[in-house]
Amino acid sequence: VELAPDGGIQVDHHLQTAVAGVFAAGDCASGPDLLAAGSAIHAIQPTAVEHGRVAGANMAGRDTPYAGSLLVNVLDVAGLMCVALGAWRGPDPKVCAQVLDASRFAWRKLVFGSETLVGASLVGSAKETTLINDVGMLKGCIQSRAPLGRWRDHLRAQPHDVRRVYLASGVGARLLAQTTLGVAARPRVHRWGGLMPAPATAVSRGAAHGQLVGTRPADMDSLGHTPTVGLTKPPAEPPDPADASGTQG
Repeated sequence: VELAPDGGIQVDHHLQTAVAGVFAAGDCASGPDLLAAGSAIHAIQPTAVEHGRVAGANMAGRDTPYAGSLLVNVLDVAGLMCVALGAWRGPDPKVCAQVLDASRFAWRKLVFGSETLVGASLVGSAKETTLINDVGMLKGCIQSRAPLGRWRDHLRAQPHDVRRVYLASGVGARLLAQTTLGVAARPRVHRWGGLMPAPATAVSRGAAHGQLVGTRPADMDSLGHTPTVGLTKPPAEPPDPADASGTQG
């Protein structure tokens, strides 16, 4: 078999090596990179799972191309969760957005392409990172390569407002459209009694739903700001009775 420049076993988009009928997967394989041209070793468990599925399908005679793996790392360091997704380095500060809350030891950086989100880094407590949905939604935005349109500039200005960007850009629909093996997804068949959820209607969604999935960034900005997800505000100080009456007692 041939080796790639990074020392891994070179595989193609079907996880096959240079030797016909011989496949490689996981940490030893230098396979297609989702975000960059060429191949890379992504020695992480999610890539190993995807490699195994695709290689297994091809070995079984099912023509299954692989779109490429995404670099994902989550590590607990000294009580802080450190998350890196995709092209997280972002050498050009013009395409990065960073926000820091030193009092909470919370930091995040988002890296943008011309129309898409290509990388993200988050550092903080579990509450600030992995216990909220931001990590999964950021991963989805990167993995789906969904064009963000003007939501790109909105997310650069407000890096914590991930939920609306995820919904308005249709990331979920892109991710649900196919499986790891590249085939169309189908409804699950293990529902009780064969029942399927009723389709959502304007009445069942309610007014709040429209605010969340609106296609314009200004939908919730009437107050000049967007709610900051993941950060809490200090409680307001109780009023001093003396200030209200002008006298003590």
